[in-house]
Amino acid sequence: MLAPRGLASLAAEKDALSKVVRPPSATKLPDRVDIDSEIARLVREEAGAEVRSEELAAAVANVRESVARLSSDADARRNRIAELEGRLPPPAVCTAHLSDARSKAALAKETLNAAVRSHAAWRSGQGGKG
Repeated sequence: MLAPRGLASLAAEKDALSKVVRPPSATKLPDRVDIDSEIARLVREEAGAEVRSEELAAAVANVRESVARLSSDADARRNRIAELEGRLPPPAVCTAHLSDARSKAALAKETLNAAVRSHAAWRSGQGGKG
């Protein structure tokens, strides 16, 4: 008595699955040789992709090392700049020193020009006496 209900259940399941599954296509299925050549092509592509993946991973590692090195160099330069800035006097003092140095240079130039004129005058006076 259980068997007929079991068979009916299986028949209903078969009908439901048959509606879901499409009938096989009328197109010709590929030959074994075609399948094997496609498998070989896909294996080659996979190997090539793996090589490229490894190359990219190595490149990423190199870039990360470069970034770390450059970051370290930048930190060292920032520290050096901060150290050197600490040695410099404040900008107002530098401006005052520059102004003072310019004034001294202008005075030295005036003094030099006066000495040149004085020497030229002296040589002119010496030329008539000699």
